[in-house]
Parts: sequence; C-alpha cells; structure tokens
Amino acid sequence: SHFSTFHRQARAVVSACAAVARRYVIERKNILLEGIHMIPGFLSKELQGMDEAPIVVEFFVSLSDEDTHNARLSHRLAAGPGRGGHRHLMRFDVIRELQNHMKSMARVAGIPEYDVGGSEDLTQRIVKGIVDRALE
Repeated sequence: SHFSTFHRQARAVVSACAAVARRYVIERKNILLEGIHMIPGFLSKELQGMDEAPIVVEFFVSLSDEDTHNARLSHRLAAGPGRGGHRHLMRFDVIRELQNHMKSMARVAGIPEYDVGGSEDLTQRIVKGIVDRALE
C-alpha cells in the first residue's frame, strides 16, 4: 500500500536526519529540517534526553484546501516540467490521503499544524515557536 511504502521511505529519511541533528546539537549549531518524509514527533523523540538539551520545534505544514493544493501542483508542473509534477497530479488522491494521515500523526504527537493556505506568516510562527520553547 502507499502508506507502507511511505513509512518505509520516511524511516530511512528521518533516521538520517536524526543523525545529522544529533551532530549539530553536539557542535552547538542550529539546523532547520523540513520535508514530506519528516514523521511528526520523531525528531523530538530521537533528541530527547541528550545532555545538551536541544530546543526542538516541530510544525506540521499542510494545505487543507484541495483546489488550492491542486492548483499549486499544476503551477509547479508548468513552471518546472522536469520536476516530475505530472506524477503528483496523477496521484493527487494519494497525496491528500498521506497528508491526512500525517495530520493525524501530528495531532497525536502534539505537533501544531500550520496551514499554508491561511494568512498567518510561517516564518513569524516558527520564530515565535523557537522563542517560546527557549523561554520554557
């Protein structure tokens, strides 16, 4: 199924990201990781208990409005035909199912959702999340 394929791919990606993040924590450097294969809550769990006590701020970025999502994928296809955008449009229903699945995972992990179709500025929300976490 597409869920098992996605989870198999995601496990490999997030394991590598966790290793990179651990190195950055030890070197006392900042890092921003993003991508569809970042399983909500995994990075926080992997870095929990480190002596360096890293500040980890996770957001689940979504696009709830299907028409807007489809339009953005169509625009991507037109703007960058070499990026394989036709595959995304052909599997749009699967992409939407995966987004809903990830949204549920984020909710269970207590990860806040940010809908990029809204009016709030993502950069400001991330900065606020980091500052709030640092002040805890």
